[in-house]
Amino acid sequence: MIDERRNPFVPPTPATSQARDELVLASLSRRLAGRIIDLIAMAGSVTVGAVLLALPGGSSAVGGGLGAFVAIVVQAFLISTRSQSLGKAAVGTMMIDREGLPAGLVRGFVLRELPLMLLRALPGPFAALMVLDAAFVYRDDRRCLHDHLAGTRVIDVARV
Repeated sequence: MIDERRNPFVPPTPATSQARDELVLASLSRRLAGRIIDLIAMAGSVTVGAVLLALPGGSSAVGGGLGAFVAIVVQAFLISTRSQSLGKAAVGTMMIDREGLPAGLVRGFVLRELPLMLLRALPGPFAALMVLDAAFVYRDDRRCLHDHLAGTRVIDVARV
């Protein structure tokens, strides 16, 4: 029989594993590491798609777009089912809403991650918005601008 506390395929449940008042905000280093892993996963997916479809008769632009689409779908699935992106799952953090419940698809992906993806795709001056977004994490509540907009927090998930 599988022990669900040690099963990596069972989503974490912060509201039941810790009292709401005892939730620990994710450290800056864990948040950064999770974001870097997410960006590497996206870049890897785009690169693989571009290379595979750049073979004779293919288009690397179409392949890159297909790779990005696959990465976005995977992230949306993970966030909607676990409240964790690939990077957050790797570093042991997750997104929760104001009530301490898993953020889910709407708060976790549509309101929180999708706007960031769109900002990263825009050229030039919009890069300043990414810097502004990240600067908010240095406040006491460790919430980036996108966390405030979506009503989320990122917490450390207890490892058993």
